[in-house]
Amino acid sequence: GYRVGYSLSERLSKENPRYRDELDTVKYLCKELWICLFKKQMRNLLNNHQNIYVIHDGRFRLLQQALITMNKPIDNINRLHALYMRYNHDPKI
Repeated sequence: GYRVGYSLSERLSKENPRYRDELDTVKYLCKELWICLFKKQMRNLLNNHQNIYVIHDGRFRLLQQALITMNKPIDNINRLHALYMRYNHDPKI
């Protein structure tokens, strides 16, 4: 987990200058590391303006296969995700 990801990100970014801020780091994760790990671009990056970033990828093959294997209806998972996103992005709730 953590050690493998850390080592991989260090190896991929060793030629790059040090990232100036959080946003540069997130851009690196989305553009370079994600593609290296999953062989595709991520779908969406969400930000709640409180320095919390959420990478959203509705076509994440590894998880889709796991959901099918577990016989869980994907609609229920999508509803739970929508509720989670609504709760985390709407401070009135």
